[in-house]
Amino acid sequence: MKTINIFGKTISATALALILIAGIGSAALLTYYGTITATVNVQQSILLDGLSWPNSQVTDTISEPAPGGEKFCFEHTLTNQMSVRGTVDFDSSCSPDCSGITKEYRDLFSKKTFDSIGDVHAKITKENLSEYVLWTFNITDIAPHYGVGLVISTESTNPIPAYQIYFAEWGDKNWHYQDYGSDLGGVYCGWETGVDVVCAGGICANGIVATGNENGNIFTIKIPKSKLGHSGADFGWASQVRTTLLGKYPNWTPWCGFVWVTESTVGSSLTPPISIPSKTTKDFYICYDFAQNIAPTTYTIVTAIKPA
Repeated sequence: MKTINIFGKTISATALALILIAGIGSAALLTYYGTITATVNVQQSILLDGLSWPNSQVTDTISEPAPGGEKFCFEHTLTNQMSVRGTVDFDSSCSPDCSGITKEYRDLFSKKTFDSIGDVHAKITKENLSEYVLWTFNITDIAPHYGVGLVISTESTNPIPAYQIYFAEWGDKNWHYQDYGSDLGGVYCGWETGVDVVCAGGICANGIVATGNENGNIFTIKIPKSKLGHSGADFGWASQVRTTLLGKYPNWTPWCGFVWVTESTVGSSLTPPISIPSKTTKDFYICYDFAQNIAPTTYTIVTAIKPA
């Protein structure tokens, strides 16, 4: 048997091997039992116009000359991708300065419904379609034939009729557009106003589109916001619904005298910070209003949207 001398003592080679193996076994202790690795693609929580940073550099371009006294509004969206409510705030800056510039945020309305009261009953719904405003008239009374009319004023403080769109169920059974002109002489009632033009196929002046006829109780009138003044303008409107030959008008919307509903093309004022429910999109407008005495130059107006 082969032996080995260690520190003056003789031991067998076999015993030495057993000692070394035992030492190795005692050194192999586990320091952990496993690992867990998480892989996640983190996305931006709230998107501006569907875009995330750094691609969310959106530009509002006023392509026409903008003299003092003008107002321009632009539609945008904020999309909350989170499973919880999100809140954003706005920071604003101007170059060279903000003197004479008023910026406001407006809540883009979706639908509003009005109940007519009086001799004829109807549900009138007004809906925002971004570039248009759509009126839908649903006459709830039963009648042998139906007609509607809508009169618009581009002045809200002191409404004066500018034009009307109506369906002539008592005459040629066509849609008509009638401009009231500038010299009304205080007479707003009836047909003694401006020139009356037939709308071919319900397509009237300046992109106004109307649908419905005397055989149905549902009518629609779609008017471009540019025909209501401009994007961001206040305007007034009044309506009539008819079920008899010469018209039977609801008390709240007489065709003579005009009971006005005054609104804005861009809805009501919106005050930041803005709260956005989970998994929803918030539509809103930014409106730029320039004072009449603003100094002429090129202005750069920046709105930064940040977490609140």
